[in-house]
Amino acid sequence: MAGTETEKQIPQQQQQQQQHQLQQQQQQQQQHQVQDGVEVPNNVSNEKEGRIRSSSNSVDTSRKASARGKSGKRKGSTSRVPSKPGSAQNAETTPPNPSMLASQPPEIQQETIDPQTARLHLMIASAFKVFDNDDANTVDVNEIGTIVRSLGCCPSEADLQEIIMECEEEESTGNIRYERFESVMTRLLQQGRFRSASIDDLVEAFKVFDEEAKGYLDPDEFAKHISEKGEMFTEDEITEMFRTAVDVTDNRLYYEDHAMILVVDKDVYPHQD
Repeated sequence: MAGTETEKQIPQQQQQQQQHQLQQQQQQQQQHQVQDGVEVPNNVSNEKEGRIRSSSNSVDTSRKASARGKSGKRKGSTSRVPSKPGSAQNAETTPPNPSMLASQPPEIQQETIDPQTARLHLMIASAFKVFDNDDANTVDVNEIGTIVRSLGCCPSEADLQEIIMECEEEESTGNIRYERFESVMTRLLQQGRFRSASIDDLVEAFKVFDEEAKGYLDPDEFAKHISEKGEMFTEDEITEMFRTAVDVTDNRLYYEDHAMILVVDKDVYPHQD
């Protein structure tokens, strides 16, 4: 019996020893290590342990950077990153340089034009465009007289040559550019140069040729006077004038009626007032 009990106790002691060893292993596994402020259990693999350490370091670095940024803002520090030229920051802090504005080319500097001048430019452009057949902003120099007179001006031939000389380039090309013509004509119109005569003045001028005070002129005799004396008219100019001046029913030039056609309409050309 004693032998039997002894045999039973031996496996029990072995079991107890095994349980004791197992408990020691479990206790060792339950112990924790604190590394860099993060609790890492022993049963975590090396890979996980490395990830946790990296995460911990990142958190600490972010906290330090945030703390530095806040302290810098409190002191009123500014960013050291240079701003790009022309940026909004430079626009707010850097005032414009007057010398740079003055050095800008004329086409950049905007010129303020009053309404009356703008109307003159529109009228000049419209008259010029009629003879700009190639849309090149140029017209033949021989058309300048017609354009000037269509604007309500009545220059003599000598005056017209002066206008052409002002509009021409240094080396004559036979064409007139609109930019130069607009500048010259705007000045002449604003100065009131070459205004049309009144109806009374025109009638008195025609009466000089009407020695018998008949109220009309003979076209052939009148053509002889204006083509041989004073500022002589060309044959083409005389033909053009007689087309509207001579009454086709009796071949007479009634100068009072013709004077009403010649006088400039103030409603059409308000700059003549």
